[in-house]
Amino acid sequence: MGLKIYTYSNPYEIDCESFWNEIKDCAHFCVSQTMVNGMNQTYPNLKKRQSTATIKSLVNALYEDWESINTNIRQIMEVDNAISELDSQTTCLENVKRSLLFNTKSIVSCIRMFKELELDSGLMNKKDLNIDQQYLVELYKIIDKKQNSTFSFERASSQNFVEKAIDDAILYHKKNVDLSAINRNRIVIHGIHQFTPAMLVAIEDISKYKDVILLFNYQKQYSSVYETWMNIYSIFDLPINNQSVNQFVPMPLLINSYQSNVLADYIGHLSNGEFIEKNKILNNLEIIEFDNTTEFANYVAMLFDKAKKTNRQNSNVNNPLEFMEEQLYSASGKVNDILRAYFPEQFGERHFLDYPIGHFFVSTTNMWDYETKSVRIENFSDIKECLNSGIICESNSGQLVSTFNMVEPYIEKENTIDGINKKINQLIKNANKKHEDKDKVGYFNVNFDALQELKKALTELEQIINSFFYDFDNGGDNFRRFYKRIRAFIISRIGDINELDEEMHTVIERLLTRLEESDLPENGTFNSLKHTMSYYLNQDENIARGAHWIVRNFDQIDGDILRSATQDPDKVCYHFCCLSDKDICSGRDERLPWPLDIKFFEYSYKALDFKYQLFLKSKMEYRNFKRYALLYGLEFNRVACKLSYVKNEENKDNDLILNYICLFDYLFISS
Repeated sequence: MGLKIYTYSNPYEIDCESFWNEIKDCAHFCVSQTMVNGMNQTYPNLKKRQSTATIKSLVNALYEDWESINTNIRQIMEVDNAISELDSQTTCLENVKRSLLFNTKSIVSCIRMFKELELDSGLMNKKDLNIDQQYLVELYKIIDKKQNSTFSFERASSQNFVEKAIDDAILYHKKNVDLSAINRNRIVIHGIHQFTPAMLVAIEDISKYKDVILLFNYQKQYSSVYETWMNIYSIFDLPINNQSVNQFVPMPLLINSYQSNVLADYIGHLSNGEFIEKNKILNNLEIIEFDNTTEFANYVAMLFDKAKKTNRQNSNVNNPLEFMEEQLYSASGKVNDILRAYFPEQFGERHFLDYPIGHFFVSTTNMWDYETKSVRIENFSDIKECLNSGIICESNSGQLVSTFNMVEPYIEKENTIDGINKKINQLIKNANKKHEDKDKVGYFNVNFDALQELKKALTELEQIINSFFYDFDNGGDNFRRFYKRIRAFIISRIGDINELDEEMHTVIERLLTRLEESDLPENGTFNSLKHTMSYYLNQDENIARGAHWIVRNFDQIDGDILRSATQDPDKVCYHFCCLSDKDICSGRDERLPWPLDIKFFEYSYKALDFKYQLFLKSKMEYRNFKRYALLYGLEFNRVACKLSYVKNEENKDNDLILNYICLFDYLFISS
């Protein structure tokens, strides 16, 4: 049993590679669901056997307890307790502690990563780290030496365990799978560039009992761009089977995608420093310049609105993305932050905390001052979320928030509800008085009844918050008491659940069931409560919250581009966007939790273990992966393409990355 590494030249023709017979009947674990979809479409026998799944499902099956929500919650509580144990003599300790407590979830992610990499806390060096990173190391030392820690990472230790995990991963969210038709003595892991520690541990554990074949796309003639894959996979210190003689060549017969394919060839050769004559077809290449991200988001929103209308007219299935004239892939995820506000339904099935009623509970927790055991407001948006939740009755929908907005300039210096109500009392006294300048100041024009209603609502809100938390520190079992109280409160406030719309009805029912059945820890700190609330008030972690991204990221190009082979070229094109030098070459997107960065790993630990070296190299190579993904998408696209970039961001001008790679200043750019 062991590891092999194979490459293929063309994702549409993997079945023409010399090793195809070796992998065609195996279980295939792909880097993403989009690659699963693309492989199933391109290779019907894989779809027929249902032998494809994601690498994430395999990792989750192998380390089920480690990946469970209950383990994650207890880890949050353990980190919270460890922070209280920090006692280094430094003037900034209290500020650092506050920062660590605020970012408890990120700290948990860091320590999980250290455990997966099997780092010895005694060998970690703090000398060249920043202050937050130094205290992260101290926290890890506390937890690493602790007996019976929730961060104890149990490896897959038997063949039976590994075989069951492989079967569970294949069967996940599927029906009527004939496992006997799938060769599970050998597995294929396909397309991973950004290795996580858990993935590397899984590969190591499985390869003790099964043959593992690592597979990725490679084009020899574009070595400068594809080198990023070799930089990573060479660390396995294994031969890389790269025998394919098939090289990508733009084919004029592929008339719909010829321009895209020629551009890929041009980028690939120029990246190698090889000048090739410009093909005239590139003169008509459309590149759109957006002034800022908001302008780009508006462009996408118009495309999506049009697709929704077409979807309603032509299909009974609600899937507007299938009717998008442009399939968009972005080197930056910022546009989705704006689109999420426009089209929240596209970003996954919403759980309880996504609704106004869910915001109520998060905001009440934000307003509880644990030190003084009282309500303290640091951000008026928390009050507005509560007033807008529907929990507190109002004469007209939206009236309470409207009134609060009117009086906000008058109360802006207050940070307690008692202080706010005293200010409102002053406005109530003046409500019926005449004053020549009254009409000039908005809060003097709020009528008496609206002020009284707001005061009553704020008083009720303070009573509710106090009822949730007043005895949180009294006695044991504080977590169970709190969530039991929350469940009773929800039941008492929602009235007749049958009057709710179907979606909200389902959400509430799931939540109540979850609160009744959850395996809650007995005790925890208030900080632990704040950081774990999102887990308990999510109605069901087993419900897939699959986001249907309007603008996908570059990680999703690998499998999605294979769909272009069967798409109507008259109805769709592939739009590669946010192609500025900043978005493509940014080193900020290392996908590491705070306060980690690449320098932390370079300075703090000198490890020779291949998992550590490979993980670090993959993070260092992410910016190069984005260059590869663009080339790959243009190479294997089979319909038309267009490109775009955002010119201005954070008050700085960006340039199109192609200007640097290909000297494309002469191309037509529209704005």
